Amino acid sequence: SHMSFEIDRVEENDGLPEGEGQPSLSQMTRKAMELLSAKAKAIGASGFFLLIEGGRIDHASHSNDPGSITPEVLAYDDAVKEVTLFSIADGGATRLVSVADHETGGLTLGKWNGTVDPSEVYPFVSTDAHAPYPYLWRPDVLR
Repeated sequence: SHMSFEIDRVEENDGLPEGEGQPSLSQMTRKAMELLSAKAKAIGASGFFLLIEGGRIDHASHSNDPGSITPEVLAYDDAVKEVTLFSIADGGATRLVSVADHETGGLTLGKWNGTVDPSEVYPFVSTDAHAPYPYLWRPDVLR
């Protein structure tokens, strides 16, 4: 069985006491990092590996369900923020790699329209002639 879609999770948790109900992806991310970090320190390890998947984005996309896709993307963005905050707190030793395996459902976010040079906002994005439409991670447009 899967976790509920974020849009449903929020409704299902409405009115429940704090800590009850289904946790969000960011809550699970934060807790996993706390536990793994403590364990790594306890055994003298230099760190840990954690894979966080926003898999419900894919499920909603395959169903062409934009009402569920948007909250899922935002929930994943919140999880990425948790990792970013953890990395800042540990002095930058944490490395974050975020990838997508594919797009489904025809939803395109952050497509460069030629009015803003993405390299000014995201210096690692290429805007060469062979990539006239670089895709950017811009979930803020959904908020």
